[in-house]
Amino acid sequence: MMQTIPPGKLGDTLDAVSSLTPVISATTLVVVQRDWNGWRKAMTPMAALQDVHWHQPPGAPRPLIHAYVSCTELTSGDVPHDCAGRGAHRLLVCVLRQHTAPSVFCTLVERANAAGRQA
Repeated sequence: MMQTIPPGKLGDTLDAVSSLTPVISATTLVVVQRDWNGWRKAMTPMAALQDVHWHQPPGAPRPLIHAYVSCTELTSGDVPHDCAGRGAHRLLVCVLRQHTAPSVFCTLVERANAAGRQA
């Protein structure tokens, strides 16, 4: 039997799911993209995400999770960037809830919130 989630209870449900989910490891893969509304995506290990924070790009409906990742840490996929002559460099990437496991997203929200409190 499928259970429906009452309006306004999604956050509680995400908390419940994250408490039942195994611990996230540093090697857990996360889907990232350069543009919040772009279609190109790549995967990177959770440990590669640095400076996780909230950012609202122009045109985005609300602040979204963003982080920096070295272009050498992208394990698969296609995120447009230019390494010509510069070697490895950091990319600003976006992590969307719809492409992320609930437990992983909750962890990233906690990291972004902590960064916001420190700023």
